[in-house]
Amino acid sequence: MMGSHRESVRGVSDSHLDGLGSHPLSEFLAEEVIVHARDGSVKQRLGPPDGLLGSPSRTENLLSETCHPEDIDTLARLAAAAIGSEPGWTGSARLRLQHEDGSWRWCESRVWNRHGIPPHDGLVTSVRELFGFDGEAADAEADIRDFVPSAAEAAWVASVLIDRSLVIRHSTPAASRLLGFASGDLTGMAIRDVVAEEDLVHMVSGVLGLAPGGERVVVARFRGAEGGEVVAEVRLMRGERTSHDLITAVLTDRTNQAALVRLATVDPLTGLANRVRAMEALEGHLAQGVPVSVIYTDVNGLKPLNDSHGHAVGDQLLAEMARRLTKVVGPGPLIGRMGGDEFLVVCHGPHAALAPGLADRLRSEIRIDDFDPNIPATISAGWAQAAPGESASELLHRADAAMFIDKRDLARHRGSGGTDPVRHTKTHPKMSDHSN
Repeated sequence: MMGSHRESVRGVSDSHLDGLGSHPLSEFLAEEVIVHARDGSVKQRLGPPDGLLGSPSRTENLLSETCHPEDIDTLARLAAAAIGSEPGWTGSARLRLQHEDGSWRWCESRVWNRHGIPPHDGLVTSVRELFGFDGEAADAEADIRDFVPSAAEAAWVASVLIDRSLVIRHSTPAASRLLGFASGDLTGMAIRDVVAEEDLVHMVSGVLGLAPGGERVVVARFRGAEGGEVVAEVRLMRGERTSHDLITAVLTDRTNQAALVRLATVDPLTGLANRVRAMEALEGHLAQGVPVSVIYTDVNGLKPLNDSHGHAVGDQLLAEMARRLTKVVGPGPLIGRMGGDEFLVVCHGPHAALAPGLADRLRSEIRIDDFDPNIPATISAGWAQAAPGESASELLHRADAAMFIDKRDLARHRGSGGTDPVRHTKTHPKMSDHSN
């Protein structure tokens, strides 16, 4: 019965009605039907004479004006799915909308992608109340069928479409407003033109690393049109079957939550990048195809210092070690704390060739005996250069293996009565040999 009802609704929509209640069948309708143009404006609408949810005056932006705050993300995902899909796609979601009397009512919103298909040439959206439905069966989650994540066209969703060359191919008015640009100005701009340099690699990693049907959330700082900075949580989504192979980025403003953003990306003890951020950087460089080398390091002496003086002193040692690493490595490469006493140095582009020399310098120049002269802290280091097609985990495995060999050699050297300073004479093969 519902199928035939919807066919009737489509037939009525074909008459290009300008308003509600102008068709003799309107009084029999139990759902609202709206056709949105590509710019988010309403082209056609049809529904009950008294409107849906008790108000005939809220039809143009019915969903955005009445959606429950907890279901806004569901609404955004449905809009994203519809616009990024091929014409002919249909999907639906259940969400709570506010009735004119103030109560929340469960409704179903179904969307048809009819872009380029006459006579609608737009998104056809129907909304109907689910009488007697309390949400428990759906566990208050969206029922999005045949979900194809991509860009949201709806005016209330801040999103951009990004192609595989990292160029913005489309942006919604809300995205332009968020970043302070005039409507349409973002289209054609490269990601590097709007994302802060420090966060560019994380965005690149997120975009290029998505598999079909994949989804990832990153946090990045964007440069606004007026010179300001916007911190945004970016939900990246890639469709499974869309022929254009575009990535959707749905932006949520987190500018007033900068402290939380820092906690998500920075190691609180050392101030270096945390493991997540370091891995994003590494994966991003590998995805771009630029030369990449890594140095995996381990602190010698931390455990005996912890055993003798407690973990508070051990933490001070790690903080000091981070400062020494930063001083020796210098600008360019990224340094991250991988956990415990392990650090990672990511060298990319022209810095990749510096890895062997930097590893030698870290071994020979860093020695900390400030906390206990009898327990000096030094660095064991192993480096590896990325081979074509090698994954981040494979590259780290080789660097970690090289670091273990260095640590073993140091233990043997000390056991034979040698001293640490001679470690700088360690030789290494050419970069083309890929690791040491």
